[in-house]
Amino acid sequence: MKNIQDEISRCINQLLIKEPFYAHLLAGVMRIYTDEIDTAAVGFQDNCIALYINPDFFAKQLKGISQRVAVVKHETLHLVFKHLYRDSKFKNHKLLNVAADLVVNQYIGTWELPDFAITLKTFPNLNLKPKQSLEYYYKILSELNENGENTDPESHAKLNSVLGKPTNGDHSKWLSPGDSGNFSETILDQQITNSLKRTPIKQHGTIPGDLIDYIRSLEQKKNAIDWKRVLKIFANANGRTYVSHTMKRISKRYGTRPGVRIKRLWKLCLIIDTSGSIDLDTLKLFLNEINQIHKCGADITLVQCDAKIQTVSKYSPQSEIKVSGGGGTDFDPALQYIKDSKVNYGGVIYFTDGFASEPKVKISKPLLWVITPDGKLGTHLKYGKQIQLKISH
Repeated sequence: MKNIQDEISRCINQLLIKEPFYAHLLAGVMRIYTDEIDTAAVGFQDNCIALYINPDFFAKQLKGISQRVAVVKHETLHLVFKHLYRDSKFKNHKLLNVAADLVVNQYIGTWELPDFAITLKTFPNLNLKPKQSLEYYYKILSELNENGENTDPESHAKLNSVLGKPTNGDHSKWLSPGDSGNFSETILDQQITNSLKRTPIKQHGTIPGDLIDYIRSLEQKKNAIDWKRVLKIFANANGRTYVSHTMKRISKRYGTRPGVRIKRLWKLCLIIDTSGSIDLDTLKLFLNEINQIHKCGADITLVQCDAKIQTVSKYSPQSEIKVSGGGGTDFDPALQYIKDSKVNYGGVIYFTDGFASEPKVKISKPLLWVITPDGKLGTHLKYGKQIQLKISH
């Protein structure tokens, strides 16, 4: 197993040298080595995005470093195009899998795809146009599946031969329509756009222009954390409602003032890393995000922690916050505080640069790691979800 881990790291290092965008994106993805799947896949583990690798497949069926890098990049491209969030309009998942592979395998570049990979050349009679959308390929494959036996028996037979074969990509870890994926999709959007920002300008040429345009469109759509949306998903089970009165709204029931407004309240514990690696500008960034969370209707307990807990207080935007700390970083003291607390928090949000050892303490509450723009995402924060703050310009 250790050799497989080393080989995956070698593949990612190759990408870091030649195509760093993909390596940066993989830095925030959990890696899981398992025979639960036949080949390789991307999907979810404990609500975190994960790369799954079957060790026997990777070591024995793939021929050399070029094919292994191609497979790793193939799975990363499924993340880039967000194929793991299945749309309900794609009724036939097997056809969707083939269409998705047709999309991503056009971006493999000079790496060597395995012989069993599905490409445009798999269906020479269809005259498929290159660099088209998932919808385009799915529509043509659907028509072929329904009518091809009479109109194009050769392509129809080829499609039947690849449908559902595990060697043609394992997409079993993708979300089905109706599954809760909004939160992780918000995280993935940010990981994609931040990975492009981390790629040196001189190496943007290693990314196809149409792919860069697509990534920048994600940035325009998701240029800030929508805390209201995140909190609804993140702490919905523990939120509660309360009624407030307003003079601006006429009561619909009585036609008089004051009216009433139903508000949502989330009871959250927010932890800020106050270690020596967190400078004043970063602390201001943290506090700005915390204020936005408060505006969404959160009842916040604020914990300051470096290598030990410094302060615990109720958060109010009107209160002056004196930051304490400046030492090393240890996630466990704050997490232990949550574990021992008798307060029924709906969720825990930990603001940090991520540079510390993997925490040993595991809490039962929903946990979100909010990482600084230049901080460290990764599998050392495997308990909980991860999101990265936007790099400011």
